[in-house]
Amino acid sequence: MSQVIKKNAITYGIIIGVIAILVTTIAYVIDINLLINVWLGIGIIAVCIIIGIIAVVSSKKVMGGYMSFKQAFTAFFLPLALGVFIQFIYNYILLGVIDTEAGEVIKQQTIENNIKMMQGFNTPADKMKEAIEEMQNSDTYGLLNQLNAYVFFMFLYVIIWLSVAVVFRKINPMFENQMNLSKTIPPINEEELLSEQHSCFTGLMASPSCTFAIIFI
Repeated sequence: MSQVIKKNAITYGIIIGVIAILVTTIAYVIDINLLINVWLGIGIIAVCIIIGIIAVVSSKKVMGGYMSFKQAFTAFFLPLALGVFIQFIYNYILLGVIDTEAGEVIKQQTIENNIKMMQGFNTPADKMKEAIEEMQNSDTYGLLNQLNAYVFFMFLYVIIWLSVAVVFRKINPMFENQMNLSKTIPPINEEELLSEQHSCFTGLMASPSCTFAIIFI
């Protein structure tokens, strides 16, 4: 994996996580029911996607404007995966450990909302009863349930990830055909720049159709 992509993934992933924590905390303080507000949830998802795209654009720019499908997918996936993971862990700590009463209030409100939705869809009474009992017995903000919710949430992002990767991929023309390249670089008194140079070169050269070697002497 390109060091540029990895660095941006950590940076923008933390940004997403911090924003999600701030929004969750503010909603928790103002009105706990905001935590299950559909529009607030959509807003957070939109912000995550926008920051993920910024991470892709930033990585692509450093890599000379070229990026394979895999690199674009990874550049978008990693910051979102990290940021959302931070958010779910925070939810677990806040509502599953610190304030379990608030977690229970949210759980009951969620059940009420689901009952209204099932009634709107004319769900059979026995199926509705079964679903309600299952929700009542679940530990919504328990660690296991939060991890399951995290995995499910990641799957929902897959189509968006694929779409972003298709839009932002751009193969360097010099790599359209199979190539074997070698590059010898004689750095002089540039020890502190070697890591940055290596990241830049590997980002530019990374392509399924190219094998390469970079030698610093």
